[in-house]
Amino acid sequence: MKRKWYSASNGLQNKNTSVDVQSTRQESDKIEALQTWYTNRIKKLPMNIIEFFIWVWLLLFSRSYIQNNPAERLSLFNWIESVMQNIQIKYLQRTRWTWSEILQQRQLVQTFDSIISTAENFVWCLEERDISRIRRARDSLQALTVEEFTVQQQSYTTVANIYYTKIQEECIIHN
Repeated sequence: MKRKWYSASNGLQNKNTSVDVQSTRQESDKIEALQTWYTNRIKKLPMNIIEFFIWVWLLLFSRSYIQNNPAERLSLFNWIESVMQNIQIKYLQRTRWTWSEILQQRQLVQTFDSIISTAENFVWCLEERDISRIRRARDSLQALTVEEFTVQQQSYTTVANIYYTKIQEECIIHN
């Protein structure tokens, strides 16, 4: 029986070659996995393109439908407005507003908005400076803090009532 003697440097070379073989196997496995992923994506590409064009067509169709039907457009804008109001309510709750104060302020703002829209419909009845005063009152009402609102709520209600009765008496009744 013959024995082979290996030197220390010969053993190191054998270890390095085994590590190199393992790393090349791992790299080839990674490359093969990427290739299969890429080929699967390429196979799905025509279907993805078709789905993309279907979604674009549906979006364009729904957009044209909403533009042609005013009731649908109004419902969409009301939904967006309600989402914005919910976000504002969450913000106001964090800044010490209570539900009753939020609702009272919203009702006053809606009252001012209805007064403004009525005044704009009867342009011949109210002067432009009156309409701009109502808008400024509404804008300043929206910018109030909690403390300011509780103090000035009655004055804003009075202003709203004055312009509401003025429109009712001078514009709507005499029309």
